[in-house]
Amino acid sequence: MPIPLPPQAGAAILPPAPQDPPVLADVVRAKYYLRSVETSVRTHVPNGPTPDDEARADIYKTQVALAHSAGDAAQAPPWFLPALNAALNTAFTQQLTPLKFTLTQTYNMLLHDGENCPFDIVPFPDGSMPNAPPHNLPLLTSAATIAGLNPSQLNSYCNGYVGVGHGLVGAASQTAIAQAIGCKVIP
Repeated sequence: MPIPLPPQAGAAILPPAPQDPPVLADVVRAKYYLRSVETSVRTHVPNGPTPDDEARADIYKTQVALAHSAGDAAQAPPWFLPALNAALNTAFTQQLTPLKFTLTQTYNMLLHDGENCPFDIVPFPDGSMPNAPPHNLPLLTSAATIAGLNPSQLNSYCNGYVGVGHGLVGAASQTAIAQAIGCKVIP
């Protein structure tokens, strides 16, 4: 939609009507028109523009600049926004995974042994959840649930939290799991 020119402001010369959408030259002309009106108001030119005229010239300049900017945004290719969203989503997820791990671990540290209030699920460092496929491990809600894990489950949890080839068995694996989820009481 074309931008209308402001009303005549004293002796200030109105710029030509801007193109639709405005081009950069229209933005420059609107800026110079505003400067002309501002100068006339500040020097108190007789029968010159008023402060209201200055405000209208400023609004006009802003409208032209915004319309010009919107015209540039409309020029983006149709594939750009989905590609940008995918890239930002990937970067955001990569930054969120370690943060979620650390925050959940810290919260669990406040719960002592997890008996009065169950532990939150601490994701594996790769972002996967221990109780979801493909792991399907039991929830670790307290120190007692860590102590009740069978050797296969202990090994799977250690693989997830410590890494494959950890070499931990029995009490050492329970200790490593407890530390990984933020349990302060070693089972």
